[in-house]
Amino acid sequence: MKNRKGQFLVGVLVLLVILAIVVPTMVKYVQNEARWSVKQGQNTNAFQLAESAVDRGYQKIAESTSTWESIQDGEVQTGFNFDTIYSDLSGGTYTIRITSGPENDEVTILTVGRDKMNRETRALKVVYSKGDVNSAMYANGISINGGVVVDWGPIKSRGSITLTGASDVEYPRKFAVGSITGWATTSPCTDNLENWAYNCAPGVPPPPTVSLTEYAATAQKTKCSTAVPFRFPAGASPAGSCYWPAAASFNGTTMSSTGTVYVNGNLSINNGFLWGNLIVTGNLSFNGTGGGAYVIPTAGAPAPFTGGIPEDAWREYRKFDTVALDEYYGDNGLATLNATFEFQSGGPTPNKRSGVKINPHVRGFTYCGGALSGGGGTVFHGVVFSPSGIAGLSGNVYVFYDDNVADAILTNTIYPTRISWLDSKQEWPFP
Repeated sequence: MKNRKGQFLVGVLVLLVILAIVVPTMVKYVQNEARWSVKQGQNTNAFQLAESAVDRGYQKIAESTSTWESIQDGEVQTGFNFDTIYSDLSGGTYTIRITSGPENDEVTILTVGRDKMNRETRALKVVYSKGDVNSAMYANGISINGGVVVDWGPIKSRGSITLTGASDVEYPRKFAVGSITGWATTSPCTDNLENWAYNCAPGVPPPPTVSLTEYAATAQKTKCSTAVPFRFPAGASPAGSCYWPAAASFNGTTMSSTGTVYVNGNLSINNGFLWGNLIVTGNLSFNGTGGGAYVIPTAGAPAPFTGGIPEDAWREYRKFDTVALDEYYGDNGLATLNATFEFQSGGPTPNKRSGVKINPHVRGFTYCGGALSGGGGTVFHGVVFSPSGIAGLSGNVYVFYDDNVADAILTNTIYPTRISWLDSKQEWPFP
């Protein structure tokens, strides 16, 4: 009997020892779990605040083209330089810094969120591009056929892209909210080399609103002489300017210096060369051949041309680009561009890397508010933008992209496009 009582006592002692070990551990675990839960909640709040800060920063960079340009010029934006603590949200506080870069025409938004107990912080670094008409051709639906050639920059459409015949080739990159003809329609995305259909990332942002008022004012100050060799028609207002308040017809017109031509109505062009911005609110049609002939110098060279072949033009040809030369216009090897490029109709046909045997109609920004049409010999060097859609180009039409022209387009609104989104190690920047 005594042995049984002794055994029972030993068992109780063992149990007490176990409880003495386990209970504090469990209490400690529960306490830590509570702290971890609180910490996780605070961390989540800080992250949500950092995300909200990105949204606020986006609204700032998208408020106007002047704001975007001022950021590009390095101007400090009050309230967006880690100089303000925002407390408009219940979960805590946040702060924002907006700077230019890392690449040209990009903006970086750096945000830090802190929970209301001031114990946890999270930071985000988001890079945006301007999201402008940064493409060779941009329209609300694009349908081209025949031998239409688009080089050095992408095609972007807020509708579908339909390319038939010789136009259906593996370049340039194509971005469409709708479908892209000639490629599988069952998959929402594509190969990330050429086609992005159904608005898959990076997608196609809404088109900016072109500042027609500014262009009209500029055209009224630009000189378009009726004398030889310029040959602009009468009817401009004021007389001798480049602003036509109604429909017009150009025949063999030539611009010897850059400017803006504005036609408030339909315009037909037969031969000739326009240098600068061509703004047509109605239908725009081209006939005959272009009159421009020039050499694009090395990028960064001085006026009259501010740059050469766009430095990223090789990206349009990744589907087939190799170390071989002359696989596309300007090609000087794998992901390598020639330093110069010549537009010239005379003489022997040059190698693709160094030139093309044609003269442009327009060297600059072409805006068409109505129907755009053109056949063999129609050549653009710059950007072609039609908010109503493009469906009338066929034959041997060429569009060569110029990123300098794209950057200079005057708009009333912008829709910045997100390039990257990353966690950051940025600490809370205030004492």
